[in-house]
Amino acid sequence: MGRQVYLGGYEEEAHAAEAYDVAALKCKGAKAGVRTNFELGRYSGLLASLPHISLEELIMAVRRQSQGFSRGSSSYRGVTAHPSGRWESRIGIPGSKHIYLGLFEGERDAAAAYDRSLVRLKGPTAATNFSLSEYRSEL
Repeated sequence: MGRQVYLGGYEEEAHAAEAYDVAALKCKGAKAGVRTNFELGRYSGLLASLPHISLEELIMAVRRQSQGFSRGSSSYRGVTAHPSGRWESRIGIPGSKHIYLGLFEGERDAAAAYDRSLVRLKGPTAATNFSLSEYRSEL
């Protein structure tokens, strides 16, 4: 990879160490000599799936697990409960601006609308709520 990558903000050191380990295993593989914070056995269930996802998808999945992943009244990024009882979706832009995406009956629908719009704006580096592979047509 050859560059530093932000993996999220963690309250517990062990969680940050796990995030690093997972990214290192994806980038370098589980070959001898790869330095991880914990024993490789801790990741045995994960190792088989690593070849089947892209590095970008893995990084976004790791970031979604971090406490630094912004969430308001919803469990999804870019979604808040609206006084009407529906779910509002919008994308925050630096400088206090927002792109309003609409109101949705379902929280998950609002999150998917956020993801699709964000992928159109930022491409494969978008921090989506769901797997980036669900939005291939938007890339």
